[in-house]
Amino acid sequence: MRGSPTAVGGAARLPAGGRVPHQEGQARMIRREARKDRVRATFALPDPGRPVSVVGDFNGWDPLAHPLRRRSNGTRSVVVELTPGRRYRFRYLLDGGVWADDPAADAIEANGYGGTHGVLIA
Repeated sequence: MRGSPTAVGGAARLPAGGRVPHQEGQARMIRREARKDRVRATFALPDPGRPVSVVGDFNGWDPLAHPLRRRSNGTRSVVVELTPGRRYRFRYLLDGGVWADDPAADAIEANGYGGTHGVLIA
């Protein structure tokens, strides 16, 4: 799948704007760790109670490439290796075809499909 697709089905369960809920005092949902020639980006969010993947330029928008794993602290997370200095477009895809943006992204921008996507600069 190329590019960021439009939101489909089930969007009523998400807050307005299709954004992942983020509460004050909650840890940032995207953490970066610089390595020798890579950046390890950890994508984390409160467990929505169903499968979720992070998709974007870094994995060809493949929903099977980076599923977030359930953690004992009530979150789901996955680590993605990125090239330093590059700009990556991304979104979360929840089970049932629900798309969501991350308020911890460096930017949220129009995706050309009538919706939005997050931007992460590694």
